[in-house]
Order: sequence, then structure tokens, then C-alpha cells
Amino acid sequence: MRQLFELVADGIPPSEAARLATEKGWRTRSGRLWTARQVLDTVTNPVYSGRFRAGKETRAGVHAPIIDADLLQRRAEAITARRTHSWGRRMRHTAPVLAQKVRCAKCHQLMGSRVTRDGVRGYAYFRCRKAVDGRGPCTGTQIRAYDIEETVRFALMNPAGAFPRKRGRPGKDVRTLYALCQVIPLLDPASEQALIRNVVQEVVWNAETAGVRILLNWEMLASGLRKLSPDVKEENTDWDE
Repeated sequence: MRQLFELVADGIPPSEAARLATEKGWRTRSGRLWTARQVLDTVTNPVYSGRFRAGKETRAGVHAPIIDADLLQRRAEAITARRTHSWGRRMRHTAPVLAQKVRCAKCHQLMGSRVTRDGVRGYAYFRCRKAVDGRGPCTGTQIRAYDIEETVRFALMNPAGAFPRKRGRPGKDVRTLYALCQVIPLLDPASEQALIRNVVQEVVWNAETAGVRILLNWEMLASGLRKLSPDVKEENTDWDE
């Protein structure tokens, strides 16, 4: 088990750690192959630091820490570094990840995108200049692609605010969405961007309220989660956004 902590503490992504664990013949407690999600769940389990989960908090256990404090600290720093990586900063140098998926709330047309250069740096924008039904071009908005895409990323990472759960037992799509938010931090920037582009069906940008409405492709969301975490179980129940 310590070797798994060492891999993560050394900055190796959980997905790669899972692959290495499989190559070495390591198995989970249930005898299954490791997945990225299981790696993250294991190395963040408070039992290894001498504590137990108590709701959303932890409490001191009666056992000594199983992993020494130095390794626990290095593991925590490595995980934090991955969760705060400069995804948006890298994205600004390329074409928008959500190109042809952002719609103007004013004229209801898909917004175009463009990239401007400031020396060696590139900045991507979504803008609406479409002419509709013989009228003049819409002057609804121009906004940095970084702002839109970071908003979408934050919503997927923190679904409780953007996609609040209804009362009662959550449906399949809700459970899938909340499971996905645990997987996204495990991905490298390129994989994360590809996943977000696949699961986001459309984003409606309202310049007047500076707000967005996010529509998800639930089939692609479930497919993406199954690919990243094969052990996730789904049940056939519906949820209406």
C-alpha cells in the first residue's frame, strides 16, 4: 500500500499509478484491477492517517497512522497541485475547447470564435456577430473563451451548485454527474478538455446577466465515466435537469 502512496506523492497521475499497479500484479482488497478513481479513493482515505470519516468531517481514530506523516503530506501536496493545474492558461493558447457549442442568448445563434495574439501568447474569444432574418449583425456579446470554459469546468467539478439535486433518491444521471466530478481532477489537461467537450452539449451565454446555462449530453457523460471508471454501477432511472 505504501508503494501506491509513493507513486501519487511523486506526482504520477492516478490513472498512470493504476496502470503501474496492474503491471506489478497488485489488486484491490476485492481482488480487482486498480482504476484511477480507486487509487485516489485509497490514498485519500483518512484511515491511513489515523482518522475515520464522520459525515463530511473526520475524527481521530484509536489506531496509529498507517502511513508516515511525511508521505501523507507529499501525497496531499501532489493531489492539490493536480487539482489546481493551469488548465485554463494552457487552453488560451489554442482554439476554444467548446467551439461551436456556445450560443448567444440574445439572438439564439451559435457564437463564432477567434484567437488574437499578443506576442507569443494567444487569447481565444467567443463573439456573436451573426445577421439573422435580414437584420443587422447581433452585437450581443464578446467574451473570453477562458471565462466560459472555466465556468463550465467549475460547474462539472462542483455539480451541487450548478445542477442541484432534487429531493428524494437521486436518479442515474445525477449519480453519474456527481461521480464524474471526482474523476476530472485525475485527468491530464488534454484528456480533461476532450472529456468536457464530449459531455457538454451546449452552453448558452447571456451577456446581460453574465450567466450561462449548461446543457449536458447525458449519454456521453455516462459513457465517459464508464470508460474512466469501469467499476461504476448505473441503474436505469431518470432525472430531469
